[in-house]
Amino acid sequence: MEPFRKQYPNNQYSLAFSQPPGTEAMNFTYASIQNSDNAPLKSHYSPHESVVYSPPYAPQDTGARTTWRWKLRNVASNFWFWEFSACLLSLGIAAVICWQLKKLDGKSTFYWDYKWSPTSSLALAVTIAKAAMMVPVASALGQLKWHWYRTFRKLDGLEHFDEASRGVLGSLGLLWRHIASIGAIITVCALGIDALAQNAVRIALIPSHTYESYVFGTRTFNAVSYFSQRGRELPTSDMLSTIYHAISATEPAAFEQRLAYCTTGNCTYGTYNSLAIDFECVHSETERTGPIILHTGLNDHDFYLNITEDIIKSNTTEELPAPRVYSNLGPLISRWLILVNPSVINPAPLAMECAFYWTVKTYSSKVVNGVFYEDVNSTYVNKTNIITSKEDIVITPDECWLANEHIPSNDPNCKNVVSYFSHKSLQAWFALSDFSLTGSGYNDTQMTDDSLYWSYNSIFIQSMMSNLIDANETTIVTQINTIADRLSTTLTTMIRQTPEYLNDSSHTYGITNGTTIWSPLSVYDIQWRYLFFPILIVGCSTLFFIATVVFTWGEGGWKSSQLAVVFHGLSENDAKAAGSVKDYADMRELGHEMHVKLLETESGKKLVSQNTVAHM
Repeated sequence: MEPFRKQYPNNQYSLAFSQPPGTEAMNFTYASIQNSDNAPLKSHYSPHESVVYSPPYAPQDTGARTTWRWKLRNVASNFWFWEFSACLLSLGIAAVICWQLKKLDGKSTFYWDYKWSPTSSLALAVTIAKAAMMVPVASALGQLKWHWYRTFRKLDGLEHFDEASRGVLGSLGLLWRHIASIGAIITVCALGIDALAQNAVRIALIPSHTYESYVFGTRTFNAVSYFSQRGRELPTSDMLSTIYHAISATEPAAFEQRLAYCTTGNCTYGTYNSLAIDFECVHSETERTGPIILHTGLNDHDFYLNITEDIIKSNTTEELPAPRVYSNLGPLISRWLILVNPSVINPAPLAMECAFYWTVKTYSSKVVNGVFYEDVNSTYVNKTNIITSKEDIVITPDECWLANEHIPSNDPNCKNVVSYFSHKSLQAWFALSDFSLTGSGYNDTQMTDDSLYWSYNSIFIQSMMSNLIDANETTIVTQINTIADRLSTTLTTMIRQTPEYLNDSSHTYGITNGTTIWSPLSVYDIQWRYLFFPILIVGCSTLFFIATVVFTWGEGGWKSSQLAVVFHGLSENDAKAAGSVKDYADMRELGHEMHVKLLETESGKKLVSQNTVAHM
C-alpha cells in the first residue's frame, strides 16, 4: 500500500489509500463514512447541540471516590488548590524581596553578614518566584485551551496552547488570538525577570564627613616666656628651640604639618584669616674703604667686613629702613643685614638685608592622604614708616574670613592684635648675640698651617658658612632667601599654635574647624526601578490566573492534562475520517484546516468538526 495521500476539495476532507490492482480506490467524506459492516455511521448530535447521550463515568470500585487520595485530587482540581498555592508563594516571595530590600536600602555593606551575597540571594528568590508564578499561568493557559473550543476553532490551536504553556515560542504563536494572549505575554516577559532583578542591588560609595578636624589660625598673639630676663621679654621656650632648629637645618614644611589636626588623613578647612609674619629680602649698597666693606643699611661703623679674612658678618636692627627700600613693609619686627665674602683669595663681597614684619594672611587648606597643603590667597599689610610704639599692634584686613565665611570688617573677629610685650619678645630674640641671626665667621688659617681653619661665634653662622664658601652670587642670594623663608614660616607656625591668653589668665586657641573626610562608606543602593517590572509580572500572572478561574468556572478543571486530550479528543466520525496520520507535519496541516468544537456526544464531550456537524 502506498503512503497516505490527502486532498481537501470544496472544504471537505477526502482520504485515499492505494488499493491492490483491480480494486477501486476508497474515498471517504464526513457525510459518507461507513463502519466495517458497511452500515452508515449514525449521528448522535441533536439540532440544539446540547443533548447528552453518554452516561456519566462510574468507577468499578464503588469505594474509590471515598479515599483521601481521590478527594484531594478532586478538591485540588476543582478549586485550583495547587495553582492558588503557587500564586500565594510567588506573591509572598515578591513581598519578602521588597521587605528585605527596603531594610537593606541605604545600609552599610557590613549590615549583610550572611554567606550568600544579597545579589545571589535575590537571584535565588526571583528564580523560585518565577517558577511558582508560571504554575498558575500554565494551568490557566491549559484551561483556556478548552474554553477556546466552545465555538468552532482550528484544531491546531491545541498545539499553540500546549506550546504556550511550556515556553516562549508557543507563547509567541498564541499572541493576539485570545484572552490567553495575556498569559502568552506573561510567559515571554518572564524571560527578563532574572536579569532585571539582579540589577536592583548596587553598592554606592558615599563620602562620610564629620567636623572634629581643625587647623590653627590665630587673631591674637600675646604670649611671652615665663623665664624672661630683667628688662627683656623673650619668646616661649618651645618657640625658641623650634626657631633655632628650623633656621639651622629643617625645612619649614615639617613644622607646618603641625598646623592641622585630621584623624583620617583627608580633611578640608575652607578659607580663614590668621596673623602671620612675612619677609622681604633685597640687595643693599656697600661702602668700601680698602679691604673694609660697610653695609649702608645700618648706621654702625662696627658692622663691617674685611675681605682679606672675613667670610660673613650678620646683624639685626629694629630701625626702619630708608624709604622705598622695601615695596610692601608692615609693622616691623626686625631687619636682618648680611655681608658676605665667599672667598678671601678672590674677594666678591655682597650685601643684603631682609625685613620681617606683621601681616594678616588669608589661607585655604586641606589634608590629603595625611599631607597638609595650605595656599595663601592674599596678604594684607598695614604699611607704616614709624617705629612701633608701646601700643598693641592692631591689623584689620580689607577682607575677613572666619570658618570659610566672609565677615564684615567691623566684626570683632576681624581685628587681629599683637600685644606690645609679645612683639618686643620677638625683637629681643632677633637681637640675641648667641642664639639668633647675629654673628660672624672668618678664615682663621695661618701661613704655617697645613690645612684650612675657620672661626665662627654661633652654630647658625657655621651652618651658613658651609653654603657660602666659594659660592657664586646666585647661590648666596638663594641661601639667604631660604633662611628668611624658613624663619618667617616657622615663626608664623608657632604663633598660630600659641595659646591666646585671656584677662582671667585662662587661655584658648585660635582654630578653624574643618570637615573630616572619612573613607567612602559603601552602602546598598536599591534600584527600585529594576524591580517594578518583575513585580508587575508577578501581579499580572496572579490577576490572569484569577480571571481565568472566574471566566471558566464550571467548565471542568482539565487545565493542561494530557488525559483530557485522550478522553475528549476527536469524535469517532472525525477520527475515522482522518484515518491514521503518522507524520507531525501532516497533523499540523490537517489541524490547521479542520475547525472543531467541543460538543457532547454519546461518547462524552468530544471535539467535533464543523464539517461533521454540517452533514448530520
